[in-house]
Amino acid sequence: MEENAKDKDEEPEPVTLQPRQPSNPVVSIAKKLGMKTLAVISVYLLGYFDFSIAWMITPLLLSVLKDQWKKDKMNKLTAAREAALTNEQAMIEARMNAQELPAWVFFP
Repeated sequence: MEENAKDKDEEPEPVTLQPRQPSNPVVSIAKKLGMKTLAVISVYLLGYFDFSIAWMITPLLLSVLKDQWKKDKMNKLTAAREAALTNEQAMIEARMNAQELPAWVFFP
């Protein structure tokens, strides 16, 4: 009886997610091969039907810009998270030399 009362009083343990297991290497290789084959066929067809090279460069440029924007966003979020979770003075001093700080920056 006492064990049941203890069990009811205790909070259940939080559920932790297990890391995702890598998929089958054969499937991974087939997926990569399929994506590369699709890219080669699409470039070939664009050239075969006399499409401008701009149709190939524009999506490439947009994908590179999208990746850059994602990296910039993640860097900003990481810096904000670091600033929120650490001592502000220590963070600023670690990033900059104390002599490089402007005159109006003062740590009491």
